Amino acid sequence: MLKAIGSVLTLSAGLCWGLYKRHELSRRLQRLLLLRWEVGSLRSKICGLGMNLYEIFSGSAFFSPAAEALDRGVPVCAAVSPLGEGIEGFSLFAEGLTSDTTEGQLQNIDIFLSGLEEEIRSARDDLYRRGRLFLGGGFLAGAALVIFLL
Repeated sequence: MLKAIGSVLTLSAGLCWGLYKRHELSRRLQRLLLLRWEVGSLRSKICGLGMNLYEIFSGSAFFSPAAEALDRGVPVCAAVSPLGEGIEGFSLFAEGLTSDTTEGQLQNIDIFLSGLEEEIRSARDDLYRRGRLFLGGGFLAGAALVIFLL
């Protein structure tokens, strides 16, 4: 009886590990999609409304920590860079926001968005391929451990 309970718990632990890893991939994709939406919104506000970065960041849930840092006197690049931790090219994007001209800022945003699309595509592929692998692998690892313990 005790072995049966241990076996079920071991299988469950392996499956839960796979679900957790798949969820991490899903969170990464969601974060990238949110960033794409926020940067697109940033682009339209710079282009259409002519707002400055502090006003734009203050009205955004994603960029609000950067607005708080700007309020404390932190430079734009240093305020924005931590928000994109782990996202390729984000620090260059943050540096480009300090451009003196609106055209320079818009060009920087367009370049970042094109790179972000590739990263989103990669995250979707990872979720599809590795997500299924993690689920099956977690279950098989649990099953192997059960066989070893029995």
